[in-house]
Amino acid sequence: MKKILLLLLMIVSVNTFAQDELIYRDGDTYEVKVIEITDTEVKYRKWNNLNGPIYTESQSELFMLIFENGEKEVFENENKSRNKSKISTNAFGGDFFSSGEYGRRMTSISPLHLIGGGLTTYHEIFNQRKTKRSIRIPLMISLVSVDHDLYDYYYMTGVDHKYYPTKHAGKIKGYIGNSFMVGVIVDEYIYYGSKRKETWEIINEKFIAGVNFHFTPKVALALEGGVGIGIVGEKFYTPFHINLNLGFRY
Repeated sequence: MKKILLLLLMIVSVNTFAQDELIYRDGDTYEVKVIEITDTEVKYRKWNNLNGPIYTESQSELFMLIFENGEKEVFENENKSRNKSKISTNAFGGDFFSSGEYGRRMTSISPLHLIGGGLTTYHEIFNQRKTKRSIRIPLMISLVSVDHDLYDYYYMTGVDHKYYPTKHAGKIKGYIGNSFMVGVIVDEYIYYGSKRKETWEIINEKFIAGVNFHFTPKVALALEGGVGIGIVGEKFYTPFHINLNLGFRY
């Protein structure tokens, strides 16, 4: 009985950890079992169908192969210098560079908010297996001087879920999603000669939509708008925003 359990455990372990990962240049990732690597091609079977047909892929379409033991092989594109100057004619579906390597994360900042005394940053994580989705963490801080030592300020954070209909890697990529944020607003004022402060909690949920313009696979400019419903203290309000964000992918 113990030998049977041990054998089953070994089979489960092999099935769990023995897959290779094939990463394309557009960010798509597939679990496979590599059969053969030639000078120009990679032959493999799909991990969920190991008895199925053998597929052949040109190395020029691939970015990296991660073997089951953790070793990595990065593929060089022979036409890299030529392709780098070739912009896809399919603006919403193609890569900015046909050999572009888009980062899995992007940190962005809203330059226009700095003018008004605020700071808005975003940290976005792109899902490499489901290449149409990402999660973004926003952070908003604002400090406005009312009069001498009096200030109005707020800080907010939350989580955004974004969906890219044509995947997130490419020259021009539109997206939609939802944004949920919580925070605090503080108002300082003078009341009969004494300084006072009021604090309100703020919660809002917004529908967001925008477009990422990639100047390179590493630098993007995003135009985004959003509208929804929120609560400040015990009052409802309609939150909305129009942002211009500068992002760096890595």
